[in-house]
Amino acid sequence: LPERLPDIPGVTIAARYWAAGAVSEVGGDFYDAFPIGPNRWALVIGDVCGTGPQAAAVTAVARHTIRAAAMHDADHTQVLNWVNEAILQGSSELFCTLLYSTLELLADGSWRYVSVAGGHPLPIVVGADSATSMIGSYGTLIGIMPQIWVTPTETILRRGSTLTLHTDGVNDVRPPHGLTDEELRTMVSE
Repeated sequence: LPERLPDIPGVTIAARYWAAGAVSEVGGDFYDAFPIGPNRWALVIGDVCGTGPQAAAVTAVARHTIRAAAMHDADHTQVLNWVNEAILQGSSELFCTLLYSTLELLADGSWRYVSVAGGHPLPIVVGADSATSMIGSYGTLIGIMPQIWVTPTETILRRGSTLTLHTDGVNDVRPPHGLTDEELRTMVSE
């Protein structure tokens, strides 16, 4: 996990991490946020299958590959392709889900949010009017096949919007603690 989140003028950014399993076991969930240009930031969240040292190693490969690709101006699909190739080149048989997105301040004060999901749960946006929706489309898992299929999605966020990125730990746990997509959207909206 990053040591600290960046300051993004005009945006409140926060992260929460609650491990569902044993506190001492290293998990595969990760996130990152970092600047990639003037008025432009990368927002990343992912989940490596498994736990322990192998999952931590794949997490490190994914995070550092994402940063390298983003800093070399790779587009959203290329970033996921770089990560896919890096994980396939590794000796682990683990894979991950990944959401890579960018947030860019526009001249009118709104924000362009572009995201691409490689098998990862989709972001939830709540507009200033309280309308809630999931953004994007699911793509293939990262680190399974030599070629991935993903589709970048662009959304304009206006003042008062709330964007939530999450891992499948929110709705992948056993009842009564797991949430359906609809329950999660309602909770985020409230």
